[in-house]
Amino acid sequence: MSLPQKEYYALTEVEQRWGMRRLDTAYFAENGRIEISIRTHELDVISGTATHPKAPWGRSTEQTWRHDGLLPLRPGDLSAVLRRGYYVVSEFKAEPGRFLSICSPSTPIRVEPVDLLVTDAEVIRFEQEFGPFDASARQPKREMQHTADFSEVIVAGRAFRFRGVQAAIVRLLHESAGAGKPWVSGKQLLREAGSHSTRLLDVFKRHPDWRDLVESDGCGAYRLKLPDALERSRFFRRANRASA
Repeated sequence: MSLPQKEYYALTEVEQRWGMRRLDTAYFAENGRIEISIRTHELDVISGTATHPKAPWGRSTEQTWRHDGLLPLRPGDLSAVLRRGYYVVSEFKAEPGRFLSICSPSTPIRVEPVDLLVTDAEVIRFEQEFGPFDASARQPKREMQHTADFSEVIVAGRAFRFRGVQAAIVRLLHESAGAGKPWVSGKQLLREAGSHSTRLLDVFKRHPDWRDLVESDGCGAYRLKLPDALERSRFFRRANRASA
């Protein structure tokens, strides 16, 4: 028995299907080249015309209702979700000269990448415009991908975000691994990254997932986890949660 056709897909499904990196998704999204939505449940919304869609003035309300279903995000909001890891949304994508907003008693929604969806119709449209896609490229990319300043790093399909000294340390570890010397002294990393801290733990203490990407040898040296090691650690965490 075959399953019925899905009306929408998780963004991660679509990225895997197209072999697309998260950084590429962010680029297409913020430039309005792909429409990405979220699923809403009993959300109070208001729509109408607007002489200035980005401001509350000059609006004329036409309709209010309780929406249940998908609503597309605006490119700027979508870019913030993908690049920051979350964004609080109060407006949705609308036709030029119109607005679509959340209204009372509903409140703005915190949107994370896991909430992002792509309709089947949008998948078909995108593939018709930019395809055909190479089936071999649809496999998840396993190498490390990163922004120029290492503020965003993607390994085995998982995104990590870093700031300032944190990003500098990840960059140094990446460069050292590329030179065939993956293990680096923590003191050396702190010195070269320009940190005044004496322990890596202090630099990353507000980053809950840094140990999923950086591992210690227990003797003061650190290295980046390879994609295979990262996927194994994710598997064992899931197994431990299931047995708890």
